[in-house]
Amino acid sequence: MKHSCDSVHFQWWKRSFGVAALCLGLLCILLLAGIIGMCVNYTGQRYRDERDQLQTSNNNLTKERDQLQTSYNNLTKERDQLQTSYNNLTKERDQLQTSYNNLTKERDQLQTSYNNLIKERDQHQRETEKLKIKGNVALNGVATQSSLYNNRDASDAIDGKKNTHYGSCTHTLKDRNPWWRVDLLNVYRITDVTLTNRGDCCPERLDGAEIRIGNSLENNGTNNPRCAVISHIPAGETHTFQCNEMEGRYVVVVIPGRSEW
Repeated sequence: MKHSCDSVHFQWWKRSFGVAALCLGLLCILLLAGIIGMCVNYTGQRYRDERDQLQTSNNNLTKERDQLQTSYNNLTKERDQLQTSYNNLTKERDQLQTSYNNLTKERDQLQTSYNNLIKERDQHQRETEKLKIKGNVALNGVATQSSLYNNRDASDAIDGKKNTHYGSCTHTLKDRNPWWRVDLLNVYRITDVTLTNRGDCCPERLDGAEIRIGNSLENNGTNNPRCAVISHIPAGETHTFQCNEMEGRYVVVVIPGRSEW
């Protein structure tokens, strides 16, 4: 009987130990599953957090990229505008340089013209001073006439002698439109012309004669402007004719429209 009880007790203990071991195993399995679950949950949460951080970083980077792209586009646009402004300024500078060069050239031309005008003015003033010479400028001139009578000379009229007889006067042949001319060798402003008629004969031969003054030798100088018409100078007398500062190199006395000595 005793042997049976011990056997029953052993069997019960043996069965209890198996249940405990089973429970312990199940508990270990549950703990392991919990630990694994916790690890999986922790790892998943960490991955989700990292994913969210990466997504946020990606979004931020995308936003920064877009901002940088916008800034780049704006800078490119500003660069193009600056380049256009630079090109326009360069073009304006070149135009201004061209205008400056043209103005400088015109200034130099005007300066040259001014200098030439000053030179001409000074020369004109010098010539004017010459023109203002007082006295009988015909005395130094060169005389000529349409013809010579009896070997007389045209210079007899400007030799300065006061004798009015034939031997001291100029004389032509009986020419048609006879003329006498003196070359003053320079241009003068002639205030008056003084003529002395022959005193020993024929004072009427000079009637109607014209005094002409100018710079032309066309038609022997008789086409120059007229200073005066001689109506009559009595024999041996001297008359002065006002010419109001007519300008000319040649003084001509012509008897137009008839043949005369």
